[in-house]
Amino acid sequence: MNYELSDAKRRTNIAIVRQAIDEALPYAVSYEHLLVILRAMGMKIKDKRKNGEYLEHVTFIHPLAEKGVRDSSIDKETGFYKRENLSRYIEEQNRMADRNQPCLQNINYGDFNIECLDENFRTAYDE
Repeated sequence: MNYELSDAKRRTNIAIVRQAIDEALPYAVSYEHLLVILRAMGMKIKDKRKNGEYLEHVTFIHPLAEKGVRDSSIDKETGFYKRENLSRYIEEQNRMADRNQPCLQNINYGDFNIECLDENFRTAYDE
């Protein structure tokens, strides 16, 4: 395989991973949730060691790709797709969304109390 073909495949792989992350970002409430969404889309992600510690670089492997793409390779100029930058972006988006939401704390819907909503995971829990 010549170098130009290999480089074109790599760039295409990066574009596919970038597009998948961009599509999942609006729905993510945390970085970990973003990874859950991407895994649900069929992507393999290497982000932790067996002992649970985070790896320095996260590797995204699209189901149709032969090789993975490191987070630092997706956007070398700004580094936007690195773990810390995506985490910061998601937190900022959540803060902006919270400012635009009306206060619903005192509203009850049937037997369900809306105060029982866990905003971090957007799931209900029993009191």
